[in-house]
Amino acid sequence: MQELLAVREEVARQYRVSPAVHDEDLIWRFVLQYPTFANPEAAIGYYFSDGAESARKLQSVIGQHLPFAGSGRKLRLLEFASGYGMVTRHLASVLGGAELIPCDIHQQAVDFIRDQLGQAAVLSRHAPEEVVFDQSFDVVFALSFFSHMPEATFSRWLAVPGSSFDSDARAPSTMPERFQPRLMHTIPWVRRVYCVQARPLAL
Repeated sequence: MQELLAVREEVARQYRVSPAVHDEDLIWRFVLQYPTFANPEAAIGYYFSDGAESARKLQSVIGQHLPFAGSGRKLRLLEFASGYGMVTRHLASVLGGAELIPCDIHQQAVDFIRDQLGQAAVLSRHAPEEVVFDQSFDVVFALSFFSHMPEATFSRWLAVPGSSFDSDARAPSTMPERFQPRLMHTIPWVRRVYCVQARPLAL
């Protein structure tokens, strides 16, 4: 495992981010075990490069669609369902001086982001109606959250970002296409959702 740590440190140095990874990070574990990668080094490279690419895609969506992007105003961003920080570690540098608040349902994920990635983070709740934030946000970013929600609770969870929106806010997310037409008519703020194409693993 010491060899893998050395590889992590080298790759992380290229992106100028922390090499720390939590053992319970399901994305990390999935990538390491994915059969397409010839060796652990390739898997580690993918983990960090994919996080960086997601951060850059988010930056692009914000630049294109947020009314005040580039005005010098400090961006307030909620990263919903942040997990153990695969994307979080890249956001601070990619988004400049943005006020970033990662949020996750797992306390150990929140603790890891705070203690190892040096980023303030907040704990989510198991029931969407119980999720309340003490501030509003310009952007609510959710990667691979809504795309994993069952239809029975999809709309309930989708209401959570809407309740924390500022007046001109946007919500970039990966989302199943089958939900979009219906939601455009049932939840008013869905018109401000931008679906970001996630990069698939090579088959």
